[in-house]
Amino acid sequence: WAGFVDVAYSVPNSTIEANIASMVAALGSNSHYLVLSVDNDSGWPSGSASYNQVVALNNDLAATYGSHYLNVRSYIVSQYNPNSPQDVIDYANDVPPTSLRNDDAHLNALGNQKVAQYIYQQASTVLGLLPSTPHIITTQNLPFYLLQNPSFANVDSQGAYTQEGLRILGMIAGDSSLYVGWSAGFS
Repeated sequence: WAGFVDVAYSVPNSTIEANIASMVAALGSNSHYLVLSVDNDSGWPSGSASYNQVVALNNDLAATYGSHYLNVRSYIVSQYNPNSPQDVIDYANDVPPTSLRNDDAHLNALGNQKVAQYIYQQASTVLGLLPSTPHIITTQNLPFYLLQNPSFANVDSQGAYTQEGLRILGMIAGDSSLYVGWSAGFS
């Protein structure tokens, strides 16, 4: 999920777009990918300079990647709790709702779950790649979901941690990373 930190450090959109284009180019002939919209944090409400940068960037990404672009930012903002006064304020400011965040920028377990479900739904609809019913991802079926037999031989580092009852495994190889989450009791 590229671009957020770049916006936070005032990196120009042209550089962010070039970085994302480089990632897509690295896929070669593989056309099974999604480019996710850049998110804004609670300190970047509608009308702020960073918000305007995010909106312009996402518009450019949508125009460039078409059906491969997925507007996760708008989706997560729409998932606010109308019974929560703070979430209603967040929605009015067009920022991800407090009920789905750990802090100003990072989603909590529920927010991550909503994003994962949305990506899963859209990937199966837009790309036609995944089965229509969700499955537990295991080491046996992970290659199916990645549409290739991954090699973890060049993993630089790996680790696991628990966030709100969700176990997260992270692997980093060079400039790439993969995070897979599972609930306690599943592996």
